[in-house]
Amino acid sequence: MTDWARSASGTRGAPVTDTTTPTDRYRYAFPDAFAGLTARQADILADTLTLGTQRGTSVSTATARDIAAKIRGLLAD
Repeated sequence: MTDWARSASGTRGAPVTDTTTPTDRYRYAFPDAFAGLTARQADILADTLTLGTQRGTSVSTATARDIAAKIRGLLAD
């Protein structure tokens, strides 16, 4: 597992392959946050969580859920 995947998934140990996308990694780490999101919304959530991780912000389940709720409200398809 790469350092990026480990930081993205905490200690959950998301399986990582060369074809694993950030959306897949975060969906594995935070399934509750991704529940009910469209593909577009899930990609936006993963991009947002990736940016936070790159800036040194820890990503918790509560944070992922809060951001997902905001994305659902803003981008109701």
